[in-house]
Amino acid sequence: MATALRPVVEPSPTAPSWAAPAAAPPRAAVPLHPVRRRFLDRLPHGARVLDAGCGGCATQRKLLAARPDLRFSGVDVLDMTAACPPGTDFHTLDFEHQPLPFADGVFDGIFFCHVLEHLDNRMNVLSEFARVLKPGGHIYIEGPSLRSLFLPSLSWLPSRPAANAIGDDLSFYDNFTHVRPLSRRGLQMFLQMAGCDCLDSGPVRDRRRLWAQPFRLLAGTLLRRRRSVCVALWELVGWSVYAVGRKQGDSAC
Repeated sequence: MATALRPVVEPSPTAPSWAAPAAAPPRAAVPLHPVRRRFLDRLPHGARVLDAGCGGCATQRKLLAARPDLRFSGVDVLDMTAACPPGTDFHTLDFEHQPLPFADGVFDGIFFCHVLEHLDNRMNVLSEFARVLKPGGHIYIEGPSLRSLFLPSLSWLPSRPAANAIGDDLSFYDNFTHVRPLSRRGLQMFLQMAGCDCLDSGPVRDRRRLWAQPFRLLAGTLLRRRRSVCVALWELVGWSVYAVGRKQGDSAC
């Protein structure tokens, strides 16, 4: 399933250019949200990670810039081969309905970001994640929370450039491909049914930067910059919800 490209708020909304591991920027310079950084910190050196619904791999580039030792595989319903970073093992696959093309227990981590809200057949995805994740492996899930149902669309505020229209969502149903929002309890249940213990969950917010969001909101409104308004409101209300789980059992590594 293609990612909706409505990422969690980053310190900078612009994704960095892809860099080979040797040229990766220092960790402090990578614009990666703290909740995603904590997921990376749980992964062992050289971990193999599945980016499920990787889309154009913009977030994968940020993850790999922060952890150039990681080895990524990606799956998406669209052929994103040309957009994948060098070294990504990519497969075009409708993994909502088809089995993943990987052996059992091969991944140290699964990154599943802003995809689940687009799917109807969630049980197949759940069972396949449980199958390919190693015992002791970690899974990160993120998507629009129930709070996204209560924000106005602000349709008078256009996206600039127009390509940002896919991602500049305020109301959950601004994105017509959304099926249903996620809840904290729902993500905990997903992890439990996949044989994982939930280690962490909650709204996606960077509390260290909340003080700046009212100013960003005001500036974005006055300058008619929809992305700035979205970023501010996403952080202020906790638009997205996340959960991190660890598969039960001891890793063989």
